Amino acid sequence: DSDQTVGPLTSSDLRALADSGAIGQDSPICREGEEVWRKAADVFPGFWRPAARSVSIRAHAGIAPTSGGVIYAGFWLRCFALFIDSILAGILVAVCEFITAFATAATMSVGGSSTEAAVTGGWLLGGLMGLLASWIYFAGAESSSVQATLGKRALGLLVTDLEGRRVTFGRATGRYVGKFFSGLFLGIGYLMAAFTDKKQALHDMMAGTLVVRK
Repeated sequence: DSDQTVGPLTSSDLRALADSGAIGQDSPICREGEEVWRKAADVFPGFWRPAARSVSIRAHAGIAPTSGGVIYAGFWLRCFALFIDSILAGILVAVCEFITAFATAATMSVGGSSTEAAVTGGWLLGGLMGLLASWIYFAGAESSSVQATLGKRALGLLVTDLEGRRVTFGRATGRYVGKFFSGLFLGIGYLMAAFTDKKQALHDMMAGTLVVRK
């Protein structure tokens, strides 16, 4: 679509695009694992109806079209989404930390450890579990089929790679780790989203991701 690859797409995605007129029997398609691009009619005979490509494929892929191709999420919109996610993730982390710390301390006490050691060990392990919960929340949600955390979904935002595609869990993890560096030096890495051309924060640049509006 406009010399950009979109996908991978499921058969139901293709059906919806064909019905909308976004793609037709002459549209170029390449099966996963292949390197040859062929006409849709040759890849799936009988599946396509002649149709003008009057609708952008990228719009159906969850990326709003503009003269530049996509609408990048602005700094303040991202701030509001992060505020929502910080509250939700904070609750999740606190619950995980408390349950883990309590269970660990109780187990260590039964095993004969001193009260002080049991409490310390419990909160250390609880902190690790809280960090794990935060990582799973952000990386898992942004690499899922909805491509967004709850905060981003509430404000109509998506996380994509530089080509507008869904990110992998590994890339989403890299983005999560990169937030540590964005938070250094008074959060200047986050502030970069207000001045860069594609509204990327430092962790977006590190992970090769974009935050766009639907």
